[in-house]
Amino acid sequence: MKLYPSKWFEELAREKRYQFFEALQHIHQATYLITAHHLDDRIETMLFNMIRWTKLSGLINMTEKSGNILRPLLSVKKSEIYTYLQDNALKYFEDESNSTNEHTRNYIRNQVIPHFENVHPEYQKNIWNILLYFENLQNFIDEEIKKFLWKYSTGEFSLSDFLSLTIFLQKEIIRYIYFISNNNSTIWLSEANIAEIIKFINWKNNKTIKEIHKLKLLKDWNLIIYS
Repeated sequence: MKLYPSKWFEELAREKRYQFFEALQHIHQATYLITAHHLDDRIETMLFNMIRWTKLSGLINMTEKSGNILRPLLSVKKSEIYTYLQDNALKYFEDESNSTNEHTRNYIRNQVIPHFENVHPEYQKNIWNILLYFENLQNFIDEEIKKFLWKYSTGEFSLSDFLSLTIFLQKEIIRYIYFISNNNSTIWLSEANIAEIIKFINWKNNKTIKEIHKLKLLKDWNLIIYS
């Protein structure tokens, strides 16, 4: 069976969904958007992002609060939601395309994840704990990056100070400024992109510009200015 490349399709669908939600929020002047994402969704997305390469933020993929988006069911299993709906005779709808295996995400959901229970019956709880660990690790790294960036004016940092850091922190700083420049998303940021930016920063040429998607960098003597 051939699986269709789903990166573009999945991300385009995601963007369109959230554009629709934002429009509804505006129409109804709602403060928050509450989604029904559950633990199974989070595990599925973690695996989907992992096999196509991602950083920690892609493994974490969803948090209970992200801006004006709330996801109160992230720690709840899909089976528990079904049980609650059935016990309380509540009507619900499910996208019929979820049962097909045409796209990679669906294949992971329907063909890969069901085998996890054979390996360990509490895999969901264990993966949930791993995700919490990843969140704490990401928060720690981001705090270190903020300490570095707070020494400078908004949207810039010292070239020499940047080059004195470990290559790991250099990469994480690129990831961080890309994230804030691309509407709090690292979608389309590849390891090759990061290497390309670091190579640009190391070049001797001055007054040069580098753009990766919505992230724009200007090299101005000992300053890297980003927007």
